[in-house]
Amino acid sequence: MLNYGRSAMGLRAENKRRKRQAIESAARALFQHGGYEGTTTRAVAEAAGVAVGTLFVYFPEKRDLLFEVMRGDIDAAVASAFARRAPDAPLLETLRAIFGAVFAVYDPHPELARVFVRETLFADETRSGELAGWTLGFVAQLSQLMVEAQQRGEVARDVPVMLAAMHCFSSYLFVLLGWLNGQLTSADRDAMLSQSLSLTLRGFATSAQGGPS
Repeated sequence: MLNYGRSAMGLRAENKRRKRQAIESAARALFQHGGYEGTTTRAVAEAAGVAVGTLFVYFPEKRDLLFEVMRGDIDAAVASAFARRAPDAPLLETLRAIFGAVFAVYDPHPELARVFVRETLFADETRSGELAGWTLGFVAQLSQLMVEAQQRGEVARDVPVMLAAMHCFSSYLFVLLGWLNGQLTSADRDAMLSQSLSLTLRGFATSAQGGPS
C-alpha cells in the first residue's frame, strides 16, 4: 500500500508538471504569434488541451503566464551565456555577451518585451517581492563576474562587487528602456551599452583612493 501510494503521488506530480509545461508552451506560441493583448486565456487553455479552470489553477492571471514564459526564456539564455563564456575573457566581453543574450530574447517580439518589462518594473504587491528577488539573483550573478575580474586585476580590490554589478545592470536597463520606447535602434542600443559599460569598467579599474588598483 505504501509503494502504491508513493507511485500514485508520483503520477499526480508528473501529470501536474506536464499540464504546466503544456500551458507554458501554448502561451509562448500564442504570445509570439498574436501578441500579448491578442491572446486570451481561453485560447491558451484550448491550445494546451486543458480546461480554462485548470489553467487558472496554475496561472490565475494572463500576466502570470507572460512572467513565466519570459522569465523562463531569459533564464535559459543567461545560463547558456554563462556556460559559453571563457573563464579568462575580459569582463567587458562577458558582460556584452550576457546582456546580448537577454536582448536576443526580446528582439523578435518587442511588444511582448514592452509588456513584460513594464509589468516587472511596476508589479503589484503580490508579485513585486518575487520579481525583485529574480532581478537581484541576476545582479548577484554579475557580481560574481566582478569577483573574478578583481582576481585577474581588471577591477580594483576595494570596489564593492554587488554595487558594481548594480551599476552595470543600470546601464543595461537604461538602454533597454530607450530601445523599448523607440528612441534607439537595436544597433544604437548595443553600441550605447558597450560604450556605457566600457566607461563604467574604466572607473572600476581605479581604486577608491584615486590610484590604480
